[in-house]
Amino acid sequence: MERDIVGLLPAAGNATRLGLTPCSKEILPVGVEQSVRDLRSPHIHVAMEHSLRSLASAGISTAYVIIAPQKWDIPAYLSRRGPGGLSLTYITVSASPDVPTTLDSAYRFVGDREVALLFPDIVYEPADALTRIRHALAAEDADVVLALVPSDRGDKVDLVDLDRDGRVVRNVAKPGAGVSGWTWVAAVWKPRFSRLLHDEVAGGVPVTATGAERYIGDVLNRAIEAGLSIHTRAFPDGVAHDVGTLAELAAYWRRAPG
Repeated sequence: MERDIVGLLPAAGNATRLGLTPCSKEILPVGVEQSVRDLRSPHIHVAMEHSLRSLASAGISTAYVIIAPQKWDIPAYLSRRGPGGLSLTYITVSASPDVPTTLDSAYRFVGDREVALLFPDIVYEPADALTRIRHALAAEDADVVLALVPSDRGDKVDLVDLDRDGRVVRNVAKPGAGVSGWTWVAAVWKPRFSRLLHDEVAGGVPVTATGAERYIGDVLNRAIEAGLSIHTRAFPDGVAHDVGTLAELAAYWRRAPG
């Protein structure tokens, strides 16, 4: 049986990989609606629209968007555009040091509900991946379920090691150029993982051995050490586009319908 679930969209980053931009990266245009024929009112797609549609398609009606103080252009745009049936609540964080800390800012709002995590600068296929991992979380004895797509960009993304049953045994952060494998593009989890994430952030000690910036993948590894079960759904024909980088944003524009 599926429980009440809320979406989390971390959008507090400074988009340093894109350089100077006219707006927050999450609302940068990434294409034009293919079905539009009336050029007087074209439907421009922005990056985070993919995440909003995925949440709505998965039956999720409430989401928390975590933004930095200088990124109020996101709610300003979405208030005009319309969030597609979602109820959006904005949480402001200042100078968050890492993604886990950003996500933990929603802890008091999430409560004991399940969580669906999407990154609003990641556009992925298949479009129903979130729906399918939500069903898996309800059907299986898992604390976390990840949606996996293949990647040959080990210098840019995290890859996961799996056991024979498709469960995660380790998340490897950016293992290096030329390394390929499975990367994850969406996650759903139960309250037990939210509590572990909160405890890790509240502890104030980086989970990385070097004391470097903490990533959500580091918290996944700590969860495995703590005995939590991380299941997956792999999509061999899936793809992911990180439109938070200039090269991939340009590449996505070239392939987008219009």
